[in-house]
Amino acid sequence: MTKIDNCILETRDELFSFEDYSTLMQALGLGYTITIDNGLAKIKIFMDKDYNLKGLNLNFPHLPPYNYNEEMTFPNVILGVIPQLKKQPAIDFPNTFKNRWEELKTQTLDTVHFNRCK
Repeated sequence: MTKIDNCILETRDELFSFEDYSTLMQALGLGYTITIDNGLAKIKIFMDKDYNLKGLNLNFPHLPPYNYNEEMTFPNVILGVIPQLKKQPAIDFPNTFKNRWEELKTQTLDTVHFNRCK
């Protein structure tokens, strides 16, 4: 394998961030939801059966969810969504995980591992 001269990844953290993006997409595909603050409102994000990311504005929960695919780009997830999840408390196991991201990541990776072992 040859190294590409114009590699844009400068640090190991940048390289590993691809794993975090994949993990978040797997979590949403497994039916987990996340809630983020986009600066205007809290948005509950989930994935539908057609693999579309949907956002539900929690200020107006009576309105139908809207397409959130364009907002969930790689840079937005790595620089915005995951850092927010790291600041949120764990939901399902608050005494076990220090934040929502660690909880979601562990649950997702455990599920993926279990399914690979079948």
